[in-house]
Amino acid sequence: MNIQPYIVNSRYLNYEEIKQDVERYCGSSSLMSVSIRAVLERPDKNGKWSVCCGRCEIDVDPLDDVLSIYPTYAFISFHIEAIDQSELLEKIHNGTLFSALDDKSLAKVNFEASSTSWEWTLIPSYIRCNNRPAHCYTLSCNKNNNMDVVLIGYGEPLHNSADCYIKEFMLEGEKVNYQYKQGFHIIFSSPDSYIDIRDNTVSIGGRCDDVCLTGRGPGVDPFIFYTNRESLLLSDEQLLSAEIWLVNRDHEVIDYRSLLSYPYRLALPEENNPVDDVYQTISLGEGLHVEFKSYIDIQSGKSDQLLKTVCAFSNANNGTLFIGVNDDGSLYDFKKSLPYKAELTEALGLYCQDIKKYLSEELVFNSCFDVTFIMMGHIPVVKVNVTRTEKPNYIRSSRQAFIRRGASNMKMPFADHREDYLKGQIF
Repeated sequence: MNIQPYIVNSRYLNYEEIKQDVERYCGSSSLMSVSIRAVLERPDKNGKWSVCCGRCEIDVDPLDDVLSIYPTYAFISFHIEAIDQSELLEKIHNGTLFSALDDKSLAKVNFEASSTSWEWTLIPSYIRCNNRPAHCYTLSCNKNNNMDVVLIGYGEPLHNSADCYIKEFMLEGEKVNYQYKQGFHIIFSSPDSYIDIRDNTVSIGGRCDDVCLTGRGPGVDPFIFYTNRESLLLSDEQLLSAEIWLVNRDHEVIDYRSLLSYPYRLALPEENNPVDDVYQTISLGEGLHVEFKSYIDIQSGKSDQLLKTVCAFSNANNGTLFIGVNDDGSLYDFKKSLPYKAELTEALGLYCQDIKKYLSEELVFNSCFDVTFIMMGHIPVVKVNVTRTEKPNYIRSSRQAFIRRGASNMKMPFADHREDYLKGQIF
């Protein structure tokens, strides 16, 4: 039986609903400490700043202060010791969150949102540094700079790829990579109830009013707890495979540990699970070694991006192209786009064969790739794994060469100088 992943439902809220929601969880008048890490961007050095991605995390350890400004990007990290929740939300809403920093250009920063709604998601306690579940509100932001650039600025360290450094900056010191996503996140821990696991003993942590802990697993009989006086001792193996959920009286999920729930599914460390490997790679986003495409139609001739990407990876340091994944890392079900009149497994096999044939005909060095597919639940994903070629690779028909620079494929006019491109000596 194929059990589909359980996904904890997300909600979409406007600004006023966000204020009500935060008040519900935090109280109406409490002062909070806030750590903020963000990347800003602007079209040119004289333009206005807008938020590329970032997070505002409530009641966590202070971050080191960072104010690193390049012509088109700014990297910012700072801490506010005490602020009222209403004032914090108002600063985010009106673009004055960065106004206290020592740079006048940051007095007003736009949130160029692709939607006016904030998406709420629950982050479970087992992947949090403080072992408490968190409420996360995300506003998707439009990224203005489509091309990756070299970061060069007065008094600032040189970085060959803006995309790679953005990812490095946003993930610094993090236990997991859930914050790295295009958008701005407000994250705060739930102070009330959580799954408490100490020395393999499972119980309810925090308040027990109107919540219950329920679960089961291999070798674990179904259990339901209503108080923190009830507990269950599990072996290491049972703890890794048990489903444990904390739910309130309104059937809302408060916290969980699960093998079946994405995007925060438990992975078994002793298993080499290819599905988990793919989810882990996708969750890190596009970059030097990873590219996403929702679908590539080989038969229509609209496949130049496939060719450029594989060529670029082969001239750099390996890489993987995922077909069936949107730019934001969400899965795209392209089954209906396949032109083959066959069962799904056969149709996917034919699609992979067509990709191989096309690449073999078009690339000068054509033994540098492998094409496979994997089912992510009911959604197929095609993987094109590419290895570096011994000599610079070209496209036969155009005699053009490409190389990977950050998350972009860059034309390489002087292919014989491939090593200089990789070292960043030729931009």
